[in-house]
Amino acid sequence: MTALIESILTRKSQPVIDGDIPLSDIERIVQCALTAPDHRSLRPWRFILCSRADCEKLIRRVELVALAQETDDASVEDITAALQRLFTTAPRVVVCVLYVDRSGRVPEIEQVLSAGAAIENMLLAAEAMGHSGYWRTGKLAYSPLLTAALGLEENALICGLLCLGHLEQRMSMEPPQRPDLCRHFFSLDSLPCREFS
Repeated sequence: MTALIESILTRKSQPVIDGDIPLSDIERIVQCALTAPDHRSLRPWRFILCSRADCEKLIRRVELVALAQETDDASVEDITAALQRLFTTAPRVVVCVLYVDRSGRVPEIEQVLSAGAAIENMLLAAEAMGHSGYWRTGKLAYSPLLTAALGLEENALICGLLCLGHLEQRMSMEPPQRPDLCRHFFSLDSLPCREFS
């Protein structure tokens, strides 16, 4: 079995990544994202790199947006706390953004799938280079406050927050439980078919 297949079958996200990654490695990881399947070559993805040092800047931007929009203080507190938690678990975070093309040339679902493929390419590339990563969403990914604080346009969707770092030693964790193949993989002949008249 090749190393890549073995990595895919055995990988499990680590909850905390402490070691940093050189910028040159991150650039290589992002280059891998740019090879994702992409109907009509829209290249709808944008990747914004943030470090732990950027956390306070992001929080300040969120606060300024909230002030301008007269947003509920509780929402600001939630996003601030989520950002602080995020940057305690990884030294680098790549905000993965999809700029949705609503011209009708490519269905939106295909653009979302393309963004997901780009993020997965980045995860696999990081692992192949000996680094570690995991994909986060939650409040931050879906927050209009963060979207505005990043200066993103109206058609932008944050599809994920890719946490990247280097682990000198992986935490001892239970091996991933993989589902039974037979519950997810079928031949056409095994599927029931209604009678056509």
